[in-house]
Amino acid sequence: MHCCIFVTMEEDHFTRITLRIPKDLLAQIAREAFATAKSQNAEIVGRLKESFASNGASLPQLVKDAVEAEQEARGGTPEEALTRLVLAGQANGGTVFQLTLQPGVKLQEISAVMEAARMVIPPNADVFVERK
Repeated sequence: MHCCIFVTMEEDHFTRITLRIPKDLLAQIAREAFATAKSQNAEIVGRLKESFASNGASLPQLVKDAVEAEQEARGGTPEEALTRLVLAGQANGGTVFQLTLQPGVKLQEISAVMEAARMVIPPNADVFVERK
């Protein structure tokens, strides 16, 4: 009895590049890779993919500032800092109301939105207003 096994090699979808990177940034990558048991290459590729996957989704500047301050104060990644802020807010019963204002919005429209929000948002909620 004869048996044939056909093995097809997948095309290599990777390209080697030479990358110049600041030493302090490489040190950060090395720390994160070690902490998550990944190679430095996997850490870099994962972070690049993540940056493209966001599809332009962005946090309001006030939230970015709060995350940055939390990260400077207690360390970790931006995601960890954001998680700490969210959990701290939940633990304290915090509610955040974000209002994004488009150019040309009228005061009357803002008042109507705020009035409607009063029915569902607690009076001690943090309010973030962002202009686009």
